[in-house]
Amino acid sequence: MPPEAPALTSVGDALVRFAFPDSSVQTSRHILGGLKTKRLDVTVTIPTIGPALAVSLKGSHNAFRNLTNRMEEAAGDCTNLHMSYPALVYAFWHVLRANEADDPAPVAHFRLKDGRYNVQDVAVLRGGALAEPIRRYRRACPTGKTSEITHQGTRRAVSRS
Repeated sequence: MPPEAPALTSVGDALVRFAFPDSSVQTSRHILGGLKTKRLDVTVTIPTIGPALAVSLKGSHNAFRNLTNRMEEAAGDCTNLHMSYPALVYAFWHVLRANEADDPAPVAHFRLKDGRYNVQDVAVLRGGALAEPIRRYRRACPTGKTSEITHQGTRRAVSRS
């Protein structure tokens, strides 16, 4: 009698199991990179290969002046992980809170100044334009694809195919 298949917890889990029947999907896992270990929010591991897919989830609610640090973190994590796993598909998923300058009743888990967002905590200016830190962050990856900002010479051939 064949062993019972583990329960599928999501559509994504079902798709991964369909494509890679022997794979495992884990949440909150540490993997060894080329320079240091990295905690990842979601990983898909294939027994004979190792980690094949990794997702790191980040969120920014305020202090958007620090988005440069997140850009550096994404590039550093990608480099670190690809040193050990050159074919790994790595996703750095970063969600920004759209704090609006003209919000009549802002609600935040961080401290407000006189009932309003501080200038550095605003993502959307009056009239709907994006604040400068958000525009700069968006310009770093205009299409939303990391392949647009990855230098071809830094990757091995196995990760380009």
